[in-house]
Amino acid sequence: MVKNLEWDKTLKHNQSINLDQVPQDFEDAARLVRSSRIGYAVETDVKVYKIHIQEFWENAKPDTINNRGISSTV
Repeated sequence: MVKNLEWDKTLKHNQSINLDQVPQDFEDAARLVRSSRIGYAVETDVKVYKIHIQEFWENAKPDTINNRGISSTV
């Protein structure tokens, strides 16, 4: 389910957005994001609990296999 949220300019990240209500100038970008693999993640409002973030960083280590990011188990 997609929530109808206003973009909060005071927050820097972790906001969902309704891609059906973008300005005309950004319709091509919205269509691209909507059809990509991250479309669902961008449009879905998910609760992330502080304990999960703490556990992620306590177990985090560099991804030495691909050198592409951080690996962790929560």
